Amino acid sequence: MFAVQLLIPLSDNDSKRFSPEHHNEFERFVVERIGGLTLLPGEAAGVWTDAGITYRDTMLIYLIAVDSITQGHLIAEIAEFAKRHYRQKALYVSYLGYVEIL
Repeated sequence: MFAVQLLIPLSDNDSKRFSPEHHNEFERFVVERIGGLTLLPGEAAGVWTDAGITYRDTMLIYLIAVDSITQGHLIAEIAEFAKRHYRQKALYVSYLGYVEIL
């Protein structure tokens, strides 16, 4: 098995906070695809720029374990769902010591 971390925002780009139900829908999606996930304690704070605009965000850290690298397509599916669901241009994903902004 290997672990994948996804950083999921608490608020959208207009600073409107996502509801617990919104996060629950994401969690259900993941559980249906891979069978489970772990929400790590605490929150992460990030700052980045895009096209000259500085963004600040607070994020939840989800840990998802997959049995094999052959299940990478499931991680890609989850990342794409999360981007649409949370209305994000990109998503921070960490696995096997690597980071990708998908």
